[in-house]
Amino acid sequence: MMILYIGKLGDGQTSYSRMIGLKKNGYNIKTIDTTYYLYPNNPLMRKIQNRFYYGGRINSLNREILKNVKKYNPDMIWIDKGNLIQKETLYEIRSKRKPPTIIHYNTDDIKHKNHGFKKYLESLDLYDVHITTNRFNYEELKSLTSKKIILSEIGYDSELFYPGSTKSTIINRVIFVGHYEREYYKYLKNLMNNEIDIELYGSGWNLKLPLSKRKYLRSYGLWGRRYANLLRNSNIGIGLYSALNRNHTSGRIFEIPACNTMLVAKRNNILENLYKEDVEAIFFDCNKELFDKIVFYKKNHTLCNQIAEKGYLRLQNNKCSWVDRITDILKELG
Repeated sequence: MMILYIGKLGDGQTSYSRMIGLKKNGYNIKTIDTTYYLYPNNPLMRKIQNRFYYGGRINSLNREILKNVKKYNPDMIWIDKGNLIQKETLYEIRSKRKPPTIIHYNTDDIKHKNHGFKKYLESLDLYDVHITTNRFNYEELKSLTSKKIILSEIGYDSELFYPGSTKSTIINRVIFVGHYEREYYKYLKNLMNNEIDIELYGSGWNLKLPLSKRKYLRSYGLWGRRYANLLRNSNIGIGLYSALNRNHTSGRIFEIPACNTMLVAKRNNILENLYKEDVEAIFFDCNKELFDKIVFYKKNHTLCNQIAEKGYLRLQNNKCSWVDRITDILKELG
């Protein structure tokens, strides 16, 4: 079977990992990397495109899709976050004598205004299958279209995130990797206020942190191999998930244990089913609980590493890699 895969395929992109998951399941894959089309060089054009979903690059992307459909005649089209796919493009694909199965995959909240899902929401019935990792979106999509909806889970790239060989020499390194969100800051601020040496890596923090807290910011973001190397060289990784995106998990929930680093995450019933609390991962509900547990495990380095190791082993048993997720999806697709 041939699949035309459409998504961001740059370093560290989860779209790329899902594409590899399809390849490892034995499919012949042709790709269109949407990175160029998503980010016009001209700031004004980028602003217009992001706000009004209009511009030359959007038209170019849709022409490229139709050209590839004609050239390869795929059995399936897998669109990863198709917020730039025009309704007319989908109509034309479906008008073929033997149209391919069109699948839309998404990890973002379709109701969040900043994700730009206007074109997608206008085209729901032109897809054959919608796959989402957002539990709220699963129910919402069922109310918006009669097409097949699949609820999947976020995964991690097992070829990128794996244990290092120098963990025993690293002591008391606490990190958080992720963009600024008010909910994140609510928990991390208390650690900084109490002079806990936490390293922040992510966009937006430079605009929101007061001057007195800027010393905790190490960079405006890490992706791909640099991010994975940081996890391998840390003891404690704080794995928060987005309230703005209405998430219950995030990639960090899997990537941190995959690198044999102890996961500290906000408690919910999904995480409690993934990891055994205080044995394979550490959970918290409030600022004080997070602070108390970070202080405790910074003082108990050996126990911290033991939990990290057990969390890593549990992750392997849970089969949470992107290859595993794609395999499960393909089974459900039949």
